[in-house]
Amino acid sequence: MRTVEWDNGTVKMIDQRLLPTEYTVVTWTDVIGVARSIREMYVRGAPAIGATAAFGMALAAHTSPATNVAALRSFLAGLPVDGLPVILVTHQVTISAITGEGAVSGGGHLLELNGSGSPRVLGRIEAN
Repeated sequence: MRTVEWDNGTVKMIDQRLLPTEYTVVTWTDVIGVARSIREMYVRGAPAIGATAAFGMALAAHTSPATNVAALRSFLAGLPVDGLPVILVTHQVTISAITGEGAVSGGGHLLELNGSGSPRVLGRIEAN
């Protein structure tokens, strides 16, 4: 097994916190768990952390029920407001629909989850 890998809609990784005395493979089925694994050092080293983040984004896309803006708002409202940061990669039209603000192609918005389907805009990321 690789340090971290995609396996049939799940993210599996070796729990590096337990090495070298114990070899345990952890399976995550949700993006919050994958984010937690990075924060709590299940994976270590820049390449493994980067791969885990990428697999987390793939898992979010794979499991997201959001097929339209209303479903995305419902998804956002269900995320814990005091939880880990959440990264959403989406189209500028979707950003505009969620924030009520224009978004430039290649840019982004930094949002604060607040328990509603309309997160507060904290800042903007300009396109290069």
